[in-house]
Formats: sequence, C-alpha cells, structure tokens
Amino acid sequence: MKTLIRISLLICLSVLAGCKFFTDMEMEKLCKKDGGIKIYEQVKLPKEMFSRYGNPNFFNTVNRSENVIKVSGNGYESMWESQYLRRGSPSLRKDVFSVVRQSDGKLLGTLTSYARHGGDVLPRLGPDSAKRCPKDLAQTDLWRSIFKKQD
Repeated sequence: MKTLIRISLLICLSVLAGCKFFTDMEMEKLCKKDGGIKIYEQVKLPKEMFSRYGNPNFFNTVNRSENVIKVSGNGYESMWESQYLRRGSPSLRKDVFSVVRQSDGKLLGTLTSYARHGGDVLPRLGPDSAKRCPKDLAQTDLWRSIFKKQD
C-alpha cells in the first residue's frame, strides 16, 4: 500500500512539474516569434524633455482601465496592455507596451514580453516563482529606443 501511495505521489508531482516546464517552453516559443522591441520611427526631442537618467519626462497624464494603462503628454501616448493567455497556476501573460504619436495616430514602437507565474510543485514560503521573456526589458527601454536627444 505504501508503494502505491509513493508511486501515485511521484506521478502527481511529475505532472505538476511538467505543467511549469511546458508553460516555460510555450513562453519561449512565443517570445522568439514576437518578443522584444520593435521600432518603427525614432523621434528627436530637446534635452529638456529628458530626465537626468535619459528617460523622457513628459508623460504626465495617466488613464487606467481593466487591462490597459495609458500615459500621455507632449503629443505622445504610451500604453501597456496585458492579456492572460492562461490563468491559474501556472499562468501565462502577454504584455505589450506601445508608443503612439497622437497627432496622426502613428505607432512608433512596441515592446512585447511574456511572463509565467506559479506552477510550483511544492508550496513556497514567499511569492510564486516567475519567469519573463525577454529578460531585463522595461517600458523605459522602449522609450529610450524611440525618443532621442537632439544634438
């Protein structure tokens, strides 16, 4: 009887670990397909429009809805849209940051990333594990790629 319980537990743990593994594989596949920064047009702006760290500092109006956050200012709008591709544990989410020129509605660039949360086999004392692809990219990286200081 003990052997049957051990085998059943081992099978359950293997299935649970596989869910996280397969979700990570799916995330990597999606990330290779369309992840990262894509720039369609760069814009030169006066130095005064940048912080001392090189970030545009003119986005000053924030509008939030259920899954979209928009910040705007100086004729530009930056949006963050989040969409769950899978809910639960593990979850898989797609995040798209974009910058649009308001005068003509032209898309200047996008940053697409994916994130997996949870799917851990054993309970954790802290937050669930997470993984992001591509690593180490943020909305400010998109802004720095689009907006350049005039010489």
